[in-house]
Parts: sequence; structure tokens; C-alpha cells
Amino acid sequence: MKNSANRCLAKSRLLIAAACVPGLSAFAGLSVPAYTSRPAAPYTLYLDFGGFTFNGNWVTSGKTPGTTPAYDSDGNTAAFSATELSAIKEVWSRVAEKYSALSINVTTVDPAVAAGQAATDTARQNYYDNTAKTMHTIIGGTGSWYGNAGGVSYLGIAQSAQSGSGGYHTNWVFPGGAATNRRFLSEASAHELGHALKLNHQSDYTGTTLTAEYSSNGTATNGSYIGDGSYAPTMGNSYYTQRGLWRNGNAHGSGKISQNDFTTLGSNAGMTLVDDGNGHSTLTATDLPVTGLVVNAGLAKGIITPITLSSPNPIGAANYTKDYFRFFAVGSSVTLTCNDGSENITTGVADPGATLDSKLKIYNGAGALVATSTSSSNTLAETFSGTLPGGVYYAEVSSIGGYASTFDVTATYFTAGSFFLSGSNIYTRFNLAGANFTGAYLLGQNLSAANFASANLTSANLTSATLTSATLVSANLASATLTLANLASADLSLADLRGSTGYSPAGSTVTRGTILPAGTINGFTFNASETLRVRANAIAATSVDTISGPDIGTAGIQVDAGGVLNLAATASAGSNVRTLNGVGLSLQGAGPAASQTAVVRATTVTLVNGARTAAPNVAVLSSLSVASNGDALGSRSYYGLFDVGTNDAIVRNGSFADLNDMARSGQNGLTLFGGNGITSSAAAADASGLARYAVAVVQNNIGGTPLFDTFDGVSVGLSDVLIKFTYFGDADLSGAVDDTDFFLTNTGYTTSLTGWLYGDFDYSGIVDDTDFYLLNNAYSQQGPGLRAAGGGSVPEPGTLAAGLVGLVICCRQRRRV
Repeated sequence: MKNSANRCLAKSRLLIAAACVPGLSAFAGLSVPAYTSRPAAPYTLYLDFGGFTFNGNWVTSGKTPGTTPAYDSDGNTAAFSATELSAIKEVWSRVAEKYSALSINVTTVDPAVAAGQAATDTARQNYYDNTAKTMHTIIGGTGSWYGNAGGVSYLGIAQSAQSGSGGYHTNWVFPGGAATNRRFLSEASAHELGHALKLNHQSDYTGTTLTAEYSSNGTATNGSYIGDGSYAPTMGNSYYTQRGLWRNGNAHGSGKISQNDFTTLGSNAGMTLVDDGNGHSTLTATDLPVTGLVVNAGLAKGIITPITLSSPNPIGAANYTKDYFRFFAVGSSVTLTCNDGSENITTGVADPGATLDSKLKIYNGAGALVATSTSSSNTLAETFSGTLPGGVYYAEVSSIGGYASTFDVTATYFTAGSFFLSGSNIYTRFNLAGANFTGAYLLGQNLSAANFASANLTSANLTSATLTSATLVSANLASATLTLANLASADLSLADLRGSTGYSPAGSTVTRGTILPAGTINGFTFNASETLRVRANAIAATSVDTISGPDIGTAGIQVDAGGVLNLAATASAGSNVRTLNGVGLSLQGAGPAASQTAVVRATTVTLVNGARTAAPNVAVLSSLSVASNGDALGSRSYYGLFDVGTNDAIVRNGSFADLNDMARSGQNGLTLFGGNGITSSAAAADASGLARYAVAVVQNNIGGTPLFDTFDGVSVGLSDVLIKFTYFGDADLSGAVDDTDFFLTNTGYTTSLTGWLYGDFDYSGIVDDTDFYLLNNAYSQQGPGLRAAGGGSVPEPGTLAAGLVGLVICCRQRRRV
């Protein structure tokens, strides 16, 4: 078959090796550079520039190719010149681009060599013929053995083996006097290989009359359509147009036929379209490869193909695949260019012969189209240049959607092929330090390992974003929407989180990361199974306000061993701290200005930094509750511990009945501190030995008069409930067991009063033998006096104190009998 030509580029993911393979036969002194487009592809199209001696007749008698010399454009047959080597690379690149959408390897590496079948040219010829899906294209000579033609190929032979003589799997391109015309060499090679893959000539007809066997998409007056933006069929005459393209139109077989080039190519056994591995939607978008702030053109590549080979339609962008790349802008000028074709010849510069005419569109994180690129007909490049507000963006690369013929209205042309992206001032999730994302849409983003250090994310929408192990050091997340966001292992050091809301999906365990001094947490809403984690040796935000969550769940604030959540005096009144499923929440002494809430859910809340013989630490709480099963007081089960340690607490306007019951559960009778509720780890540790220490819960009200005016230096009123680490039997919270405590206990016994103040030290609801036992044991075993909690109007027994001791003991003994 005679040849026409067209031009094309190499695919974005083509492999170029630096090695050379030796020429064979009479041309052993020449070396051809090794270029390979798709090594693992089932089809191999071998471009042979090294010369070849053909054995016997080609296909039919009378056509004896003999020896074809190596490719030569300067008359020096001893070696390839730099110009000739450059031409070899360009021809390979253009042919590879033509077939870039298909599972085809265009190569200058002889497959017979790898197969060990290259001892002679005859052995090579037999190997090609006996190997299916392989073609050998000889580029050289004048073709005088065949006649007047640009090349010759057998039709539809590539897909199956052809044993015996004939050389069916070998075809030719004849440079002749056009050896310096790289476009011709490329288009002729692609054309002849197209014949081997079943393609007929794309032709021009008037009715059923053939007017031009080789369509040039031209007119009778100018002969061809040339110049920037021009195109003609690869299987016609594309020597003079900017691009040779695959066409759907009238072809010349045994008369006029309809031929869709892509459908015909796809009919070869095992032929498929390629998938470049890039994301084909915003949900699966590929992170744009960036080095510094510059797009890495060597990696930011892809191929746009028809959607299908069975019935591909050239017209309409929807009939082609689309590639999506994710990148970030930080509120500054951005330049992004889609270069059609490959960059095999010069890094970062599109090779000649592109078959794709692309369209570049920019979408924001909400999926809204924000920019469409401007195109260049002479380079086929699409460029966006402008300022983008801080946020995530998607670059969509698509085909322009084909061409209608300028000459034959029945013909249409495919615009499919490779591309690469270039650009500057482009950010990725790994280099967002200091970025301005005020009000940005970052919905659903996978931002794992992102670097947001010192970034401004005020009011940013991070709904469903994944921020696993992200660096958010000093980031401003004020008022950010974090609904269902996954912040597992994120470093939130010094992050400003005021007003932010939301977190991970219910049922997941999420670690919020470290929050160090100067960070602030405001207005968080926790879902079930969520955790704000304070790591070891870290002190969380000095202001923690309105952290709310479900009444019962497994989420909240987790404080690792060695970590402290600091609810200091800077916390505002009415704080609501809920802790769920964590190591614990440590409440430091807040001082008189603070009023906090501790709601315990399946965890331990511990008061810390106090001392037994020094001024105790006091937490001032607006309320305190521990999740329970809801049964009646006295039989209620609790799911968490409020551990006072060696410290005290004040619960403003607290429910004495509820808090007293929590203490009952925590003390757990004579088991001593084996239950949940209000407890003391210090008392529990002592229980196995002397069993001296306990947790007292007292209403600051005795007959309408405050029991104390101040408690640990904090002013208290009638409605406040006081919680103190002290000795068993210390009814008056003086820090020691003495006459007054015996007097108060006896009063409770004789008048049927109850509560810690009147001797109910085991929280059973009555003053009985057990309470006197605990009183006597603590009296005899007590150590140095603990500091009194405060001052006020506790009743004194006066001179009767000494006599009451024996009386009480005597009475209790008689009652046991």
C-alpha cells in the first residue's frame, strides 16, 4: 500500500532509555538510540533506522527489496550525525504520540534481539513474521524496488502470526529525497503501521465517485489545508498539515466504505485503550506533582482517549476521558498550562505532532467552575493565569471534542492523545504553611500529612476532610467547619480553634493531637466515639469553653499519662467539659474566678497538683455528674470516676443527693473505693493498709446557716456542695479526727440524721456500726493533721467532748449485742 502521512507526538508516560542497540547485517557500525513508549503493551511497532537485508520476495513475486540502507540524510553512511539522531528521536516521538491512546509499544529497540533471534537478518525476518502483534518498519532507501511510493505495507496483518516466507510483518517507509522531512517520515510511518492494523485510506468521494484516494481535508483550489490549526487524516495525506489525526469518514477499500479509525484499530485482537492512572473525577483527582511551587512537567502527565473503541464518536467532549488534578491556591496569582503532546525531545517543551486539542478548566473545592483556559492554535496549549482565593482546586483536562471536516461534511476527526501540565505558584497539601484559606472550601479532602503550619483557615469548610497526621501548628481554625473531619494524630500545637465545630463520623476513634499553651478550644461539638487527645508532657489550651457532647457515649477528651488538660482560672464561667472513653481529664486548681463543669463518661476525671499536708488544690465546678444507669439513688450504677486524688472541689448549686450517691458508689462500702462515681486514688491506695482516707461530700448548709464562709480560700454559699479529701470520721472537714467529729457522729446516731456531716461515713443512709468503726479506725491511725478546708460556724461540743468519746463507744458496743 502506498503511504500518506500525518504527524503526532509521544504519550506523556513514554519511557526513553539512553542505551543504544547495534545495527545488524551490513550496518554493524551504526547504533540506533533506544526509545520505548509502552514496554508492557501487547502490540510492538518496531521502527528500524539501522538498515536491513530482506530475504526473498516481499509478499508477492517480483517485489524483491534486497538491502535497504540505514537511514541517511547527509550522505555519510558511516555513522549517524547529531542531526540524524535528533530526527530519529523526533520520528519515534511523533509515531508514538499517534498511537498513545492504544495498548501499543512504539520502539526503536529490535524485539528480535531480546528474543535471541537476531543472528542474521533472515532470522530476524522469520521472527517478525512468526510473532503476532509485532510489526517491523524499515525507514530508509528510495523504494526503487517497489516503485513510486512513500512507503508500503500489507493490510491487516499485525494481529496474527504469518509463518513461512513473505515478510508480511515487515513494511517500509522510503525517505528518498525527503530524508530531512521529519514530518513526512513520521506521518508515513504511522500511516504504514495503520495499514498493518487494518486501516484503509481515508478518501474523498463525490457520491460514489472517488475524487482523492488520499484525503488532505482540502479543496480543489488549494490542494490541502495547511497552517496553524490545520488537520488531515493520518490514513490520507497529512504531510502538510499541523496534525495528522484519526478520522471517521469515507475510506477506499474495494470501493467506498465507512471507516471509523479508532473502531478499526480496536478490532485488532487484544487491542485496548489505555488508562493513564490519573483520577477521572474530582473525587479521585490526582495530586498535581509540584516541585517547590512549580509544576513538575515530567510527572504531571496524562492521555485523553475516546471513552470506547466499540463505537467512538469524535464529536463532543463527553465522548472522551477527562483527567483531574488537585492543587491548592493561597490567594495569589496562579499560572497553569496544559501542553498538548509529550515532552520527549525537550524537557518541559511540547514535541511537535500533538494529536490532542485539549481544554483546561478550573473548579473550586465546592465543584463550581471558576475559570476556563485560553487556547493557542499554533501551540495547542491551554493556559489559565489569574488570582485564585485560598483553597483547594481541580484542574480538568479534557478533549475539545473533535473536529468537523472543513472539506467533507460527512467526516469528523478525533482529538485524543497525550498532554503534560506546567505552571507556577502551585501549592500541594504538603506545602501549605502560612497559606490563607479564609472561607475556603476543603470539603471531603484527603489532607493526610498536610502541612498547614501557621495557615489561616478561618471559617474554612473542612467537612468530611481527612487530616490524619496533618501539621496544624499555630494554624488559625477559628470558626472553621470541621463537621465529620478526621483529625487522627494531627498536630494541633498552638492552633486557634475558637468557634470550630464538628469532627469525625460516629463510631470512629479520632485523636485530635496536641494542644499546647496559647491554644484555645471553643464551641466544639463531639460526636460519639470521638476523642480530643492531650499527649504526654503537653498542657492543653489555657482556655477551654463550652465543649459539649452526648450525655452517654465513648468520646470526649483523652489525656495521656503525663498530659494535662488545664482548666485554669482563665476559663470562663459555665464551661461544660465532657470526657468520654479516655485515660482521664485532669482538672487543675482553677481558683475563685473559675467555674467549670465536669461531666464524666466512662473515664476518670482527676484533680491534680495538691498535697496532703499543704494547701489542697480546689476545682470550682458549675456542675458535676457521672453517667449512670438511671436507677434510684442508692442502687444507681455509674460509668466513670471523678478522682479527687488528694484535692478538693466545690460544685456550685450542686445536687447534694446526687453527689452524695456518687460518693457512695465510688467508696463501695467496706470494699473502699472499688466502684465508679466520686473517688480518690490516694484513698484507694491507702485502703489496703490503714484505711484512713476518704472523700467527704457535704452540703454547705446547717440549719439554714453556711457551714463555711470560705472553702480552701474560695467563698462559698448555702447551695454549694463541698468535696474534700480527708480522713474517715472527719465530719467537720477540719483535717483531723477529734472530739467534734465524735460529737457530730453521735448526734447523727441519736437523732437519725444522716450525711457525712453527721457521721454517715460509708454513705449507707444511716449512722450505724460501720460508721463508728471507720471513725475509731481513722482516729487511731490518722497521721499529721490535714489542713482544714475553711472557716465558719461548725457547732462545738465544748466541755462535753472528752466524755462523749467513751459514751459513744459504749453505746455502739451495746447496740451490736
